[in-house]
Amino acid sequence: MNAPDSGAEVSFREVVIVDDEEAFVEALTLGFTAAGIKVRAAANNLGMHFAADPEADFLILNPFISGRDGMLWLKELAELTSPPNIVLVGSEPSDVLNAAGAVATSRGLEVAAVLRKPVTPDDILSAIQSAGKLAHPAVAILPPDSDIKIIEAIHHDSLQLYFQPKIGMEDFAFAGAEALLSGDVPGVGFVAPSYIVEVAKRDFVTANRLSAFTLNKGLDAFQSWTAEGLAGPVSVNIPLMSLESDGFVELVSDLVSRRGLVPQNLIIELCESDIYETSPCGLQNLIKLRMKGFGIALDDFGKKYSGIARLGELPITEVKIDICIVRLARWSQLARGLIRHVIDLCGSSGISVTVEGVERLKDLGAIPRRCGISIQGHLAVPKLALDELLVMGHEIPNTMNRLAAAGAEGAER
Repeated sequence: MNAPDSGAEVSFREVVIVDDEEAFVEALTLGFTAAGIKVRAAANNLGMHFAADPEADFLILNPFISGRDGMLWLKELAELTSPPNIVLVGSEPSDVLNAAGAVATSRGLEVAAVLRKPVTPDDILSAIQSAGKLAHPAVAILPPDSDIKIIEAIHHDSLQLYFQPKIGMEDFAFAGAEALLSGDVPGVGFVAPSYIVEVAKRDFVTANRLSAFTLNKGLDAFQSWTAEGLAGPVSVNIPLMSLESDGFVELVSDLVSRRGLVPQNLIIELCESDIYETSPCGLQNLIKLRMKGFGIALDDFGKKYSGIARLGELPITEVKIDICIVRLARWSQLARGLIRHVIDLCGSSGISVTVEGVERLKDLGAIPRRCGISIQGHLAVPKLALDELLVMGHEIPNTMNRLAAAGAEGAER
């Protein structure tokens, strides 16, 4: 067994193994120890073990040990502030193992790999190394008045935006960017952007204020990167209640026209569940926006709904494949086939596809390099402040070509 590459991003402190096959555990222990990696056995209550021992980086877990509830273990791990990253192993059929991986991922756990026995120490180390150091940020405890400060920040336009670049797979060029809340709230500190949106949606006026703010700042950013020679529209997420409000189409049209822009410069993103659950008024507004030339993106595709049968019923121009499908595709042939099917289906209908959550070279290698497909993810470029994006935007093709070459070289070994 080879020691970890000194240039790898993985920094091992401890690996915990949970399996009832003694020979398997012994072989892994010997292999990891030889590579200078500390190995420890876990207590029966995995949640308590990792809460008391936060130094562990990876858990090698067989969730199908006889007489134990592996699904309960996954639930306990997901409830920790800083859960370990996981490699699932077992002798069960691949579809059963993949389903366990899907359960873990759906609970927010980072799954580096799902491996069917027989598995060698090198197989597991390779999976861990390819995963990189998957960090779980600590969950912040917000002060009691945080909701009030969030609402104040929205109404004072004092939030900040980051921008997640979209990269075209045909030429690896900058293809636009998605406007995202940074999470910085004055007087509070960092707040999960999803929570900021949830607070805003409690009040119709506040939700619309947040929508207008992100649209304004997003369009300003589009003008900035266009002036720097970067081509591509800005994408802005809109909550369902804003889409369904009277005057929304007119607001969007006015914000674009007053800047001398055209509708094709803006893509309105809505979550898959929001689009499917929208009222007739919301669907009517989507049609109006589409007829005016605005892009309409179906975000988080595959996260909660099957959706494929309904693609032909919606006035959309783009489908964004959710990160949960991308992560599942790392070990599931069925998920990889689903991504290819969605790409082909959308391509035949003139709908572009963006694959979200591209975090590893393996993810990149699974996506066809052709027109109409783009990617997002921190493999190449993380979300950036606007000034950082303007500096890095022109370097994206060089960065991506280096990554693609590294991935091809690794695949040949």
